[in-house]
Amino acid sequence: MKALCLKGIKNLAMEERPAPQSGPDEVLLQVTHCAVCRTDAKMWANGHRDLVLPRIPGHEICGMLPDSRKRFVVWPGQSCGHCRFCRSGAENLCREMRITGFHSDGGFAEAVQVPKQSLLAVADDLPGDLACLAEPLACTLNALEQAQFKPEDRVLIYGAGPVGLLMGLAVRACGGKPAILEVNPQRLEQNHLFLERTGIAAAAPE
Repeated sequence: MKALCLKGIKNLAMEERPAPQSGPDEVLLQVTHCAVCRTDAKMWANGHRDLVLPRIPGHEICGMLPDSRKRFVVWPGQSCGHCRFCRSGAENLCREMRITGFHSDGGFAEAVQVPKQSLLAVADDLPGDLACLAEPLACTLNALEQAQFKPEDRVLIYGAGPVGLLMGLAVRACGGKPAILEVNPQRLEQNHLFLERTGIAAAAPE
């Protein structure tokens, strides 16, 4: 299979790799879409102290099972499930956390090996290029839940990057009134059409 492999700082190369072999609690997923996260960009630019190279990055994955052709997105984190953090619902703090595209090869490839429990079914009418954004969107929805958001609330969002824009959409879809503050005028200009079409207010600080 073809795969984009991070071999060193700013060294991302297309390679031919054997297809991964799935274990008893894993599946082989044919990748249809994989978004590029800022974490991927940081790994490319600076590496990471815990990153062992070479590695195939990519954790915002949408793909299908080869046999059934059913589509899924991938929850990229695998926690231990029994430590005090996992038992309290704070799996992100688990010391045994392993992340697809970081601790194991990810979705910048034609296929990826993932745990069965990481699969989340995708609706038939949801395009794959949107479905692969499920993970960052889930982060925004979790933030709204943690903030005890209520319909009609006004929400100030710092930053008009991809997650900030997703947060704006989530707030609006849930009945709130989002406003985005972005310090970079160039980013505001880049996202001008999106903001105009969605009706999300955005401005730079004075």
